[in-house]
Amino acid sequence: DVSYVPKTVQTQRARVGVTPIGRTVEGIRSSVPVVARSGILRGDLLRSVDATPFLGTPPTSAAAEMTLEITRDGHERVLQFPVSSEERAAFFDNVAFAFSDRHGVMLRPLPNSPAQTAGIHTGDIVAAIDGNEILEWQDLVDAVFDAGENPMRFQLSRDGQRVDITLAPARETVASLGFTCPLEPLTWVYRVDSFGEAVRAGCTASIDMIQQLYVTLRKIFRGDVAAKNLGGIVTISRASYHFAEQGWAVFFYFLAILSINLAVVNVLPIPVLDGGHLLFLLIEKVKGSPVSTQVMTYSQVLGLVFVIALMLFVTYNDILRLL
Repeated sequence: DVSYVPKTVQTQRARVGVTPIGRTVEGIRSSVPVVARSGILRGDLLRSVDATPFLGTPPTSAAAEMTLEITRDGHERVLQFPVSSEERAAFFDNVAFAFSDRHGVMLRPLPNSPAQTAGIHTGDIVAAIDGNEILEWQDLVDAVFDAGENPMRFQLSRDGQRVDITLAPARETVASLGFTCPLEPLTWVYRVDSFGEAVRAGCTASIDMIQQLYVTLRKIFRGDVAAKNLGGIVTISRASYHFAEQGWAVFFYFLAILSINLAVVNVLPIPVLDGGHLLFLLIEKVKGSPVSTQVMTYSQVLGLVFVIALMLFVTYNDILRLL
């Protein structure tokens, strides 16, 4: 037996001690009766529950009817439906919420943090820091990183009123034993016993990948996912090397994912891609004649410019990641 008194050390980065509050519906189990009865949909912003602002955790209530104030497609709506006490708990157990930059960066201060000490309240929406507008969570992270331990002036929106708070990021003091215990990520191998089951599993995985790609593209166009997450040939090369180090099976799986992604992108209705040709064939089928040569030429040029611009953009992202 060894007795040892942990040493106190400070974290490398100074932090303000806030987390974003997730209020956007990310997933629902529509098979649950109370969820289906509510009429709530993915992408809805839940603003309040029974006239109480929703701050990421369900408020306690024993009312026989639940009233949800939401924002859907930029319009405010009210959903009302009867619930029992069991169904009220089941509703929040079967609706997943996530943070979205589209509705402002709403904050929750951590206990004993500089943010809590300075007076930031749960539900405050940060509008600007040191005069710089905050549009997404990454803007706040970058501002704190650039500030170091220097004071920062937060411009907040609280119950419709502007509140200015000045605070200085601080490095957190934690106990350290002088060693770390690295944990390998939990992984497993999915195997099937026959060729038919392998084909079925491959089809299921492919459909799931296509659905994930569709959701990602939709979030990029809606602004939920930053376009800087896109990568080009450099990112693909680095990912290929990473997966190749894990064995041939993992590497072939990555190639399958890459092929499915390229196939989906290729059938998008963009001229010069196969999807553009399919679009023109559909137009020809509907109108009974092909589009004019001039329209075809201009569309092909625009499609080529778009593809080249996209390649330059993702290559620029790759270079930024390397730097």
